[in-house]
Order: sequence, then C-alpha cells, then structure tokens
Amino acid sequence: MPRQKGKSKNQLSYRIPSDVELKMDKLIANKEFNTRSDIISTAIRFYLDHREFNIEEEIESYLNSEKGERYIKNQIEKCQNAT
Repeated sequence: MPRQKGKSKNQLSYRIPSDVELKMDKLIANKEFNTRSDIISTAIRFYLDHREFNIEEEIESYLNSEKGERYIKNQIEKCQNAT
C-alpha cells in the first residue's frame, strides 16, 4: 500500500503484542503493506471511519430492499420445504 505523500506525520510510541507483530510482518512479507506504520495508520483510519457503523440500520435497509425481500422469501420457502 503506497504511503500518502504530502501529509505531515507525528511520531508515536506503541508497544505491540507479539502475535499482532507476527501478523503484521506477514502482511508486509505478502506485499499487502510496505511498513508497520502503514498498517497501523490504515487500521486507525478504518476504525475512525467505521466506528459509528450501525448494523441494525444496515440490516433493516437490506431487508427492505428488493434483494432483501427475495432473500426473506427464499428463506421462508426453505423452511416450508423442510417441514
């Protein structure tokens, strides 16, 4: 993942659990990220962008959609056929 150029950065110290460090090293070895700093920044941004995600609203929206209605009908048919 490329670094974001032109953005100022501040240094922060963090003691990382060894199991997380191993997972991060695998991501870097697999070329998914360039550095641990990139992984940490991505994780924090993801958290901040999604921390107010309301799963109930998302499920309700899906179930009220045409696709959701087809899913519900399909599940009802499966239950009726199972009896």
